[in-house]
Amino acid sequence: EDMRGYLKKIVDLDPVFTPYERNYFMEAYTNATNKLRLAWLAARLRERDATDDKIRRVITDYRQKAQDEVQEICDEVLSLLNKIIPSYPSPEDAVCREEDGTVVLSLNVSLDNKDALALERSLYYKMRADYSRYKAEVSMDESSAQLAQEAEDAYQEAMEVSKKLERSNPAEKTAIDMISMWLEQSRIE
Repeated sequence: EDMRGYLKKIVDLDPVFTPYERNYFMEAYTNATNKLRLAWLAARLRERDATDDKIRRVITDYRQKAQDEVQEICDEVLSLLNKIIPSYPSPEDAVCREEDGTVVLSLNVSLDNKDALALERSLYYKMRADYSRYKAEVSMDESSAQLAQEAEDAYQEAMEVSKKLERSNPAEKTAIDMISMWLEQSRIE
């Protein structure tokens, strides 16, 4: 939680992360949500199989607490991503200028590094899709279908951004493979 507080302050000061800060951002929120999602799933399964009403009520309370915490963290991440993503222009929209004889894009990304910019954007779009999916997974009301659609739309958006990477870039293949895998799984379920 301390790391999350630090990262929220960093986003407010400058939403353009270094790769090192981006990795911390992703790791901090992944760690925070994974244990809660597993706890929610275990409680959900136990709740379904419980035969004693008293035990079921205790499990239901615990599941609800885990669900609320997952949704709170997801809302926090999605709010931060809404600040971060617009800070990374698409490679086509980036402003070019000349500095010391070198043409550079905004954010000081050289024309040779448009892939780096597209990769950053695709990672944040995928993260937005992941946290939308996590909200959908633990939602147990009528908003579940809408949240699942938002997650699928976000994965589609991440896929489109990833397609802007050069085909020779191994990160492009990894990003598209991860996104494609979730899209396929969501259609099966």
